Amino acid sequence: MNFIAIDFETANEKRNSPCSIGLVVVRGGEVVEKLHYLIRPQEMRFMPINIGIHGIRPAMVGDAPEFPEVWDKIKHYFQGSIVVAHNAAFDISVLRKTAELYDIELPSFRYICTMKLAKNFYLGLENAKLNTVNDFLGYKFIHHDALFDALACSNILLKISEELKSNDIQEVADTAGVMLGYVDSNGYSSCSLKG
Repeated sequence: MNFIAIDFETANEKRNSPCSIGLVVVRGGEVVEKLHYLIRPQEMRFMPINIGIHGIRPAMVGDAPEFPEVWDKIKHYFQGSIVVAHNAAFDISVLRKTAELYDIELPSFRYICTMKLAKNFYLGLENAKLNTVNDFLGYKFIHHDALFDALACSNILLKISEELKSNDIQEVADTAGVMLGYVDSNGYSSCSLKG
C-alpha cells in the first residue's frame, strides 16, 4: 500500500494561508518518510481562533519560507500519487487555493478522505473526527500538529486496509463506499460518499 498523507494548518479563515504542512510517505504499508514545514503565509494575518487550534504564532513563521519554496521540496511526492487527508475537502482546498495564489500548476493525483472512510467503516462511533477515530483505534497523537495529524490520518487508512485484508486503496474505497477525488490540470473532483 503506497500513498502520501498530508495535513495543513492555516493562519486565518482563508484557505490560501497555510502556516504548516505535515507530509507522511507510506510505501508497502510502512511509514518511510516524515516531513514537517512551517510556512510563512503571504498575508501575515493570524486569527486568534486559528492560533488557539494549532498554537502557531506569527513570530514562529517570520523566518520560514513561503509556500513556493516548500512546494519545490515536496511536489515530487504528489505526482501520480494517492494523497490521503482527514477532511480532505479542507486540505485539498488549501493546496488548490494556495497554488492559485502563487500561480503554481499542480501535478495530477487522486485523493481520498479518511474522515469519509471512517464514517462509513466505523459505524458505531459518535463522529468521524481524527481524534475520535484514533482514540477508538488506540492510537495516541498530538492533535492539530500537522505532522502528527498526517500520521494519525495514515493510521486510519492502514487500519481499515488491515481489517479488510486489502493493500489496494481503490478496493478499500469501494468496500467502504467512498469515491476517490482527483486533481489535474483540468480541475478537480471531490472525494465523496457513494450513493
